[in-house]
Amino acid sequence: MIVMGQTLEVIERVAQSLPRLDSGESVEQQARATLSYVLEPILAEKFRPAEPIPENPITCPNCGEPSDSTKTPYCGPTCRNVAAFVRQFRGALADGSIFDPERQEALGQVLWYLLGGGRPLRQHIIPERTRKDLFKKAGGRCAICGAEATTIDHIASGCNRPINLRAVCDSCCRTKPFGDASVVGRPEFTELLDEFVTRVGSPDPIRCCDDPKNWDWRQYIGKRK
Repeated sequence: MIVMGQTLEVIERVAQSLPRLDSGESVEQQARATLSYVLEPILAEKFRPAEPIPENPITCPNCGEPSDSTKTPYCGPTCRNVAAFVRQFRGALADGSIFDPERQEALGQVLWYLLGGGRPLRQHIIPERTRKDLFKKAGGRCAICGAEATTIDHIASGCNRPINLRAVCDSCCRTKPFGDASVVGRPEFTELLDEFVTRVGSPDPIRCCDDPKNWDWRQYIGKRK
């Protein structure tokens, strides 16, 4: 259990220490600043903690949809990743590791990816030699629409191996800068962010998979048998 008063004090201190997204700082600092999307609404007067949702092993612990897999408790990788982010964020608040800039950076880049903004930090560290080779291999054309290629983006995961990268144009690039208005303005961005705010900010884990101390996915699956 996370005591609400203590949690709010930690959240306030972290929020005050984060860079601003519009400050023009490095991409690493912008990744840290992205956490403000979750932290600031928790500190707002209108924020109200939600009641825990009872555990139901025949459903996905993250979304509540029916799930009967005996290999994973989740209905799919998206729910697995969302639950992991919430659990890790709550754990970082509880053990104090949230004050580590590198921890903030890691959580910030995962948050932006889950919210639909891609992986700008991973994109930023692609070696220049790799970029040139990929542009050359693509003949300077976007791998998706055939327009002039302007950047390099990931195909699937955040791996920066050439096999997982491709040359694309700005329009087809799924990776957008931290705080980009085209991402923030999407309805799905607001919907998922509201869920993160509620699940991270509530004193008790809303879903069983939100609990960094007691969540046991094997035990959860075992209850399905």
